Amino acid sequence: MTNKITHNILTLSIFIILFALIPIRVFAEEDILHLDNILKEEAELTGSYSQSSNTQNNTENLVTSIQTVCFDGFFEKKDDIIEYTVNVDYRDMDSVAFCFARTGSSEPYTEIYDSSNKKIACFLGGLQPSKKWNIQTKTTDTIESYTIKVTVKKYVQEDSSYRIIVCNPNKIEEMLSGPQNAAPIEMYYNSRHNSVTEMYIPNNYSYWFKSQKFSKNILTIHTSACDSIRFRIREMESLNVLYDSAYDKTAHKKSLDNIDYIERLDNPIINGNNEYYIEVYNKNPEIRTDINKKPLSICIGNPVIIPSSYKVSIGTQVLNSKSYSKNATINIPSTIPKSARVEYIELSGFNSSKIIYWKAMSPDYDVKTSTRFGRNIKYPINDDSYNGTKMRGNWQFSFKGTESTLTNPNIFFVYRYEYGG
Repeated sequence: MTNKITHNILTLSIFIILFALIPIRVFAEEDILHLDNILKEEAELTGSYSQSSNTQNNTENLVTSIQTVCFDGFFEKKDDIIEYTVNVDYRDMDSVAFCFARTGSSEPYTEIYDSSNKKIACFLGGLQPSKKWNIQTKTTDTIESYTIKVTVKKYVQEDSSYRIIVCNPNKIEEMLSGPQNAAPIEMYYNSRHNSVTEMYIPNNYSYWFKSQKFSKNILTIHTSACDSIRFRIREMESLNVLYDSAYDKTAHKKSLDNIDYIERLDNPIINGNNEYYIEVYNKNPEIRTDINKKPLSICIGNPVIIPSSYKVSIGTQVLNSKSYSKNATINIPSTIPKSARVEYIELSGFNSSKIIYWKAMSPDYDVKTSTRFGRNIKYPINDDSYNGTKMRGNWQFSFKGTESTLTNPNIFFVYRYEYGG
């Protein structure tokens, strides 16, 4: 018996010695900082957070008034069908928000189904706002299960990411903010309509886009709802601020009708940096918890072009059928935008049979003649508005007609100009 006890004690001593020799992993300060950075990037200022990817189908993802669930998804192939399940605890909340952030150039189509397999909402692809949400009101006082189904309408290989966030509706703006939700702004670019209108303006948090290797160099942001919207350009890796429109007095403008507020920058690619974030923010946020559902438009590339018109009378003209009348000069004032380019000019306010031909000389000394009995003269114009006939300055007009006088004809200018230009 004594020998058995001695043997057990010896065995226990050897085990303790061996255990003491096993290396114990101690978290260094840099490890803790790394974990903190990951948490901060995925859920800034969020008290509780749960995350999944499209390799997980976790039916235990639970949303409460303080806990948010996020799915970071991506398409591996064009016929992918990805499903997520999320559970919403309605015992402490009256509604839930399903938020969608498009972070790649592929076009996802997202459907949301309730526990009875009824489709209750969907998010379309295409040239839609990059961030959207849908709020569902509770129909039960228990836990409700939802299925989120994502397919792809247009597949762009290696650029097919998206994010789905399910949260308390009071957290919509917060959860859609941050570089992790940045949309590639180039996907909205084409030669004529190169802007996208988003569903809200930032208030307590910021609105992020990303731009990669883009050669078109005008950035324009405009809204009619707020005069304190500004933007920063940040390096993609370090997030260092390269530019802040709040400190650039030339960036803030108003529209011709004094309705819209415009932030505009030429050549946003700074110091040769072709990859950067665009962070849109509000320098004077309002005191509110709900999201500010007012439109905000942003475009990069060609300027935002707006059509407009201007009418002026040139006074009574003396006519004859053999030669042109003396030149009538009118001045287009500086209230017309400097970027204005003429699309066409038209005569109005008289019987067109009185005029055989008429001529117009632009401020650039470009002379054009109408067709016989024609009422308008057209000018070539490009979508960028810069290449075309300038409108501001002195115009000269002369007429050849069938009667001796032409009383107060009107010249009607149809032109296009750049917002903020």
